Amino acid sequence: MLGATEIDAQIIADWRVFFGMAAGTAAGLAGLVFVALSMHQKGIRSYPPYRYRARSSLASLMMVFVLSSLVLFPGQTSEWLGLQELVVIGAEGAFLTWSFLRARSAVANLPLGLTLLRPYQMRTILAVGLCLFGMAGAALMWAGLGAGFYIVAGFSVATIVWVVINTWALVLGITEEDGSDGTSGSK
Repeated sequence: MLGATEIDAQIIADWRVFFGMAAGTAAGLAGLVFVALSMHQKGIRSYPPYRYRARSSLASLMMVFVLSSLVLFPGQTSEWLGLQELVVIGAEGAFLTWSFLRARSAVANLPLGLTLLRPYQMRTILAVGLCLFGMAGAALMWAGLGAGFYIVAGFSVATIVWVVINTWALVLGITEEDGSDGTSGSK
């Protein structure tokens, strides 16, 4: 931004350990979530809101991975870093909205379709609100304010926790519906 103060390079360097941990956590969890969702493909494919939930979980973890990895790039300025993070978080919010609208149109003609989608609507509103919070942090980084790092860090942690809870609830919902115990063995 024109006329913005630049965050000291040492401040960016101080955050690299945290964001390195967040990138590793997000990547590891993305792998575990991918395996868990792969084990329940049939249930996920059968119901559009489950597809939405699975897509949003994986996309959110990958977003935290990319977001955190950007901090690790050498020679980043606060201006570029803030702008990059703003774009990544904004893209995640847009993806969540698009994915929800896609699920909504898929169930609109089902009996009680839109009523059953109401909890997903609330989750999407909260997730997009969380993205707006993260975007505010990225904008502060772009403006050269170190407080933006704290907000983006909080956003990253909240997103990871959100995805773990969301994925756990999805897998439990699918296993309850199909009457399985969640293992790949036969009963």
